Amino acid sequence: KHLPARTSEVAILESFASTIFAGRGTWGWGRGWIADVHLMTQWAGLQPVIVYEETILRDRLVGIKVLVLPHCEVLPQAAFNAIRDFQRAGGILVGDEFTIPALLPNLRLASYTRTGDAVKDKAALQQMAAQFRQDLASVLTPYATSDNPDIVTYARAAGNADYIFAVNDKRTYGDYVGMYGLVMEKGLPNRGTVTVRRPAAAVYDPVRHQSVPFTVSDGVTAIPVEFTTSDGRLLMLTDAAVTAVKIAAIPEAGGVNVTVTVTDADGKPITADFPLEITVTAADGARLPASDYYRAANGVVHIAIPKFYQGAPFPWRIKAKDLASGLSGEQTVNGAE
Repeated sequence: KHLPARTSEVAILESFASTIFAGRGTWGWGRGWIADVHLMTQWAGLQPVIVYEETILRDRLVGIKVLVLPHCEVLPQAAFNAIRDFQRAGGILVGDEFTIPALLPNLRLASYTRTGDAVKDKAALQQMAAQFRQDLASVLTPYATSDNPDIVTYARAAGNADYIFAVNDKRTYGDYVGMYGLVMEKGLPNRGTVTVRRPAAAVYDPVRHQSVPFTVSDGVTAIPVEFTTSDGRLLMLTDAAVTAVKIAAIPEAGGVNVTVTVTDADGKPITADFPLEITVTAADGARLPASDYYRAANGVVHIAIPKFYQGAPFPWRIKAKDLASGLSGEQTVNGAE
């Protein structure tokens, strides 16, 4: 919840005006062309963001390089002016056959209407995705992507770390609704390589609590991934490897102040957000309520264990486990005199 998404360079306008006045959008059912454009750009590895007319007027498309306009037949004057200014400033407009004539897109996509054959429709949209990525190659390079179109990536970031979600989208017809040929709900084994446009000193799997193999070449980190079914991976890339989890516990009259630090080889906090599991156990084996999951922002978390826990007999045993690397630290503390 605390990891913001990386700033997207591709935006898709879901136009309220076109939805109301031209009958576009999904109206709560079906996918439609707008949703399929979003799906297609994900398969292209471009991590798109959805914007609305209000978003454009508020943010002025700052940071956006490519604006996609599916089913934009009607636009408010203010939004039209902002989009025109975006293009004049060097932004790339991608339209379809429905784009209002007053805008001349730099690139056009022919809309696709699903046939009802899930295999055929997916193949067609993935082919469009590959062509779309190739057409934009001179202006846009995906930050995180894969060499397999059925492995969809999504990047978030905190500090100097990146958190890459890799989802296996390789599926076939199963026994639930697959017999109708509309939905491929059964996951299939898959493998590929996720690439991130940055050098990493370490890569971790916070779900499995371990480091994972990777290579770095020409400033790009490559991570092999493998799936047995429709599954996902969370890959955490840092600029320093975790070597220790250190605990400093200071007893005071009001309780115990605890600082947990995830450190590199020099003993310095690593500039990343780490998931920690911290347990505090009293001398009689009771688990104190301070035991919980925590976020170590920039490698550090502070916990004040209040005095009303002091009915639990000392010494207390404090254990902190970094759920990314799997490394742990322990400290025993007595109460204040």
